[in-house]
Amino acid sequence: MLLVWTWPTAGTAEVIDRVVAVVDDEVITFQDVRVEGRIRMASMGKDIDVLDRSADREEELHDLVQMMVQTRLLVKEASRMQVPVGEEDVNQRLQMIYDRFGQTEQEYRQLMEADGISWEAFRRFLRDELRAQFVIRTELGGQVNVSEADVAACAREKMPGGERVDQLRLRQILIQAEAEKGDLGKASSLGSLYPSWWNAVDQTRFAAGRILHGLAKDAPAEFEALATRFSHGRSAERGGFLGVFARGDLSAEFDGVFDLAVGEVSDIIETSAGFHIIYVEGREAAASDRWVRVMQQCRGELTQEASLALIDQWLESLAERSFVSVMLFDDLSQHR
Repeated sequence: MLLVWTWPTAGTAEVIDRVVAVVDDEVITFQDVRVEGRIRMASMGKDIDVLDRSADREEELHDLVQMMVQTRLLVKEASRMQVPVGEEDVNQRLQMIYDRFGQTEQEYRQLMEADGISWEAFRRFLRDELRAQFVIRTELGGQVNVSEADVAACAREKMPGGERVDQLRLRQILIQAEAEKGDLGKASSLGSLYPSWWNAVDQTRFAAGRILHGLAKDAPAEFEALATRFSHGRSAERGGFLGVFARGDLSAEFDGVFDLAVGEVSDIIETSAGFHIIYVEGREAAASDRWVRVMQQCRGELTQEASLALIDQWLESLAERSFVSVMLFDDLSQHR
């Protein structure tokens, strides 16, 4: 009699005691796949039903069996190497899982049991994973090298022309906005003073700005002296010096400044702070902060790719020294 089981909600029955893979003298059955599949899903915080709803179920089952074969090869190698992974190491990995999902040990054990996973099977799974990882680190650690030329090429592909960025040295003259006084808005026998007062203030400030703008345009070399004498705000103490900025560092109102040439004066720019007149004192190229981040991202991606390729190559050589046979989707009719 053939025993059968199904993944939850699945319509396709599989033979529970059928061998799907052999690694030396160890067999992997559909029952093993079922148990380990549940554990792997649970360790990622997912339900096994996800596998049944997947359009790529057969491919995912195949990948699962391949992982199981590789783990068994690595565990056998760990035994040969007498890898020092004990119960305390398993406990530490469990604590990381509890912290990740914000659960206590008791809560997590209950979740495992609800998924039909015995606690001992789960601990054995973690122990084997830790032993496999130890073997990989021992055998391949330090062998992955990624050249800076490859990292830079990757970064240029992600961010063409982004290695250096133009930065402008800027000075400003600020005609500062006045704080509104609430009393001026109160009704009186003459009516509200608010509109007429502030219209007059704005017109005066803008007129002053136009005069200063004209002076700055006529004599850009005198901009620092003009800013020291007439500008408001703390930058006046530094001759109007604002700092060094790249495009995007300032608010959108100042975007046009970055299209100016060195020595040019901007139009009057109005913001909530007042009226600004900007002078481009200099232009310099600097390393882009974003470029540095892209380089770091590329270095991580290339290192991971190289590591995975090296691991795959090493696992293939390990499999060649062992007897490995995978029969996951063989025709079952011959067994009936």
